Amino acid sequence: MSSGSSPLGSLLNNPQLLQALYPSLNLTGLSQLQQEEETALEQPLQTLSTEISNFTQTSQAWSAIQSDVNALASDATTLSQASTWAAPAASVSTTGVVGATASSTATAGAYNVDVTTAGAYDQWLGSSQTSATNALNLQGSFSINGTSISVASTDSLNSIAAKINAVDAGATATVMSGTNNGVTSYYLAVDSTQYEALNISDPSGIFEGSTGLGMTEQPNTGKSWAYTVNGVQTTSTTGTDSTTVPGLTLNLQGPGSTTITVTTSTSQAQSAINQFVGDYNALQAEINKDTGKGAILQGDPTAEGIMQQINSALLSSNSSAPVGYQSVSDAGITLNLQSDNTTKLAFSSSTFQTAATANAQALQAIFTGSGGVATQLGTILNNYGDTSTGIIAGIQTDIQSQISDLTNEQTQEQSLITIQQNALQDQFNQEMQALMAVTTQKNQLSGLLTAMLNGGSSSGSSSSSSGG
Repeated sequence: MSSGSSPLGSLLNNPQLLQALYPSLNLTGLSQLQQEEETALEQPLQTLSTEISNFTQTSQAWSAIQSDVNALASDATTLSQASTWAAPAASVSTTGVVGATASSTATAGAYNVDVTTAGAYDQWLGSSQTSATNALNLQGSFSINGTSISVASTDSLNSIAAKINAVDAGATATVMSGTNNGVTSYYLAVDSTQYEALNISDPSGIFEGSTGLGMTEQPNTGKSWAYTVNGVQTTSTTGTDSTTVPGLTLNLQGPGSTTITVTTSTSQAQSAINQFVGDYNALQAEINKDTGKGAILQGDPTAEGIMQQINSALLSSNSSAPVGYQSVSDAGITLNLQSDNTTKLAFSSSTFQTAATANAQALQAIFTGSGGVATQLGTILNNYGDTSTGIIAGIQTDIQSQISDLTNEQTQEQSLITIQQNALQDQFNQEMQALMAVTTQKNQLSGLLTAMLNGGSSSGSSSSSSGG
């Protein structure tokens, strides 16, 4: 039977009662000894917990750095793209003639547009009919822009309109109605879908014939847009033109003359630089926090090397570029040393704008192309921050592997400690039982000796009394 299930075991679990029954036992000393032994057993577990905690904090620090690195990588990618710098805008001197939209490939300049003929959809209107649904008793065919439409004797205005709309003939048909003196008449209307005349072929006389639908072309319809761009004559059947001037889409509106002016804007590039500067400073602050004195990554060469490589690219200079456009400082970006020996970026929009006004292409070349600073930074930052193949991703994989190993070791250690603690508790109980037995025997012997001594004294007294 174990001590825990016996009356003695219950007594061992009640130290106050045990101490009252056995006042001579040094329970405090024994308990302290037991606690010291258990603490010694748990020391390896505490060491493992501390290691896991340190690795977890390290992983969290790298996660924060990776997030900031990737934000800066995204900024560098934006700055390396020509579309960020070539952001043309188009304006017109006179409204109501033509609208213009510039794409990233549009070239700055002025384009004179003279619209001589406004386009008009071709419109055909048929003779009046008494019903839209009754059979017209027409049989044969006609074609619109080369597409044949067959008509049966049972077809009505509605069904003929449906047949026209069912084919891709460049025309749409509608049945219209009008009431005069209480009498409703129905007409077939056919309109072109582009600004040009419909090519009608009607061998059976069904479309234009007086005994057929009686369709007649309306005056001043079916005309393409006619206009000149910088004196070059051109036409359009769609009302739009995206080929005459590369990168510029013209939306024709009406007759007249106007000048389209295409200018390039640097506002998008300036916005991208401001974002880059802010994200650079955020990354620098995060690395400062994580590598500072007493921080989790203090002395880590990889963490400290990130800013070194970034700053090296930012401080690079291209001597083959025009003077005044050889480094990011010429674009208004300056790298300033702080009192704690770290760096911080600043941006002067006025310096940037001055450079842009003087030579926008040279300014763009500082950042874009294979040798551009933004392109170089993108390579550096992606090498660190790529979530699959980046340096930080590799570090994180190693950290998580070590955390996993330590966690498994912690589980095994906890199982071993539990076994050792149980054995220690059994040993303690056995020692307590032995001490209690010794104490009991001591008390019994002490009582017996006292009884014997008291018995001897009583006999002596009796003898003395008898002798008198």
